Amino acid sequence: MSKAKRLWLTIVALIGLITSIKLTVIFYESNYNPYALNSFCTINSLIDCDGVAKTPHAVFFGVPLAIWGLVLYTFILFMTYVDKLKNFKLLKFLEVFKNPPSYIFAIGILAFFISMTLAFISIYEIKKICILCFFTYFLNLIIAIIAAYKTKKLDDLFVDCFKDFYAAIKVKKYLIAFLAVVVVGVSTLVYLSKSFVLAPHMKRISEFEKIRHMKSNPYKVSGNVLGDPNGRVLVYVYSDFQCPACSMFNIIIHRVAHDFKDVRIVHKNFPLDNQCNKQMKLQMHPGSCLLAKYAIAAGYQNKYWDMNDLLFEKKPKNEIELLNYAKEAGFDIEKLQEDVKTEQVAQQLQSELELANKNKLNATPVLQIGLKIIPGVTPYSELEKILLESGAQKR
Repeated sequence: MSKAKRLWLTIVALIGLITSIKLTVIFYESNYNPYALNSFCTINSLIDCDGVAKTPHAVFFGVPLAIWGLVLYTFILFMTYVDKLKNFKLLKFLEVFKNPPSYIFAIGILAFFISMTLAFISIYEIKKICILCFFTYFLNLIIAIIAAYKTKKLDDLFVDCFKDFYAAIKVKKYLIAFLAVVVVGVSTLVYLSKSFVLAPHMKRISEFEKIRHMKSNPYKVSGNVLGDPNGRVLVYVYSDFQCPACSMFNIIIHRVAHDFKDVRIVHKNFPLDNQCNKQMKLQMHPGSCLLAKYAIAAGYQNKYWDMNDLLFEKKPKNEIELLNYAKEAGFDIEKLQEDVKTEQVAQQLQSELELANKNKLNATPVLQIGLKIIPGVTPYSELEKILLESGAQKR
């Protein structure tokens, strides 16, 4: 490798390395530091490095893409000087790397095509652009161009890679070393993708993604009781049937009832609808008061949780649609329509609203275990830990 080519590859790889370090800092600041200020490359709703860093697309196999960048540019620097390093006695095995420019070119081209895929996702799916990320995308192409400058035909560079690889694995000790590296590498990626050590918040996102794609509640029950009727750990869930997050949380609490043997879950209606919730200054979920009344009325047929799941899964747009779904589900429609208009149902709803307002709730969903109030959607793994600490026992 010529001195000029080595110099330019070193400069570009170091720029990429520094940029990746900055992107790594942005990733961790954005996701784990609630007091962090916006990074310099967060300018508006489109040019938003912080916003991109917070999406699931910022992580691959449990490893932040910024750290993948650190690995990439470190490896390119290593390849740039591999012909020098192999002169050291302990690094003599590096002699298998006979054509470093070919490897650097192949890695640069591969990284560039992966970068273009990421750019497409950024523009058309995330709808946000990380300018530092795009900067590294072009660095990858520049690295490939420098590596290929004044060398053989481009296809010969790829041929060199395959020839050198084949020649290396024909030597038993190098084949064993290669297989060992593959096993360690795959094992590490599996561990990182399962443990989320480098991106802990992805565990929460991963759980939510699984629930979001469920077409129905696999833990659903029938009747008025969810969990152990005599459960010593009592869990209150405040929710609104028009709240999207509540729909996901409904599956989580059903799973809790399925997995724990001494937990009882009690649903409290907290519709964010000022038709019945007079504490609401602004109308947020019109019609949710009526849905709450239908859930309470369904309890008179011993089908409270049946209606609960129906409302969350079917998401009826109006009362007629609701009644059609209820009829298909086997409800006594005439009784349901009579009960929903009773003063008893209205009073029960007001009683639940007063309890929610007494606890100073202003959003849904909210969980209450003893005196502990937990707002928002709590992932199952976190809720499981809280319940175990509260004395609950798993089946």
